[in-house]
Amino acid sequence: MLFIHGMLDMGVHPGALFQLPQALMDANKDFDLLLLPRAAHELPVYALRRQWDYFVANLAGKVPPKEYQIEETSSDSMKAKMKSLMIGEDVETGGAEE
Repeated sequence: MLFIHGMLDMGVHPGALFQLPQALMDANKDFDLLLLPRAAHELPVYALRRQWDYFVANLAGKVPPKEYQIEETSSDSMKAKMKSLMIGEDVETGGAEE
């Protein structure tokens, strides 16, 4: 079982987050936990790759390619553009708007 959690997700208090892993440890159950210090609710590309690696290894029984590069999706580009508009930065040039 793989748990992925963005530490900036305000919907889950850290105390609540660690209750489930502790219960699994108390029951001597195996699990994997990936904590993302700078992620909120949406998964960054790194987490997506780790999720796919986990599926390949644990469901398909194969060895995933090491450090496979996942291309940024159009929705990732759109999120970056919207975020930049909110903070007043031009995504195309990487600088502040004039």
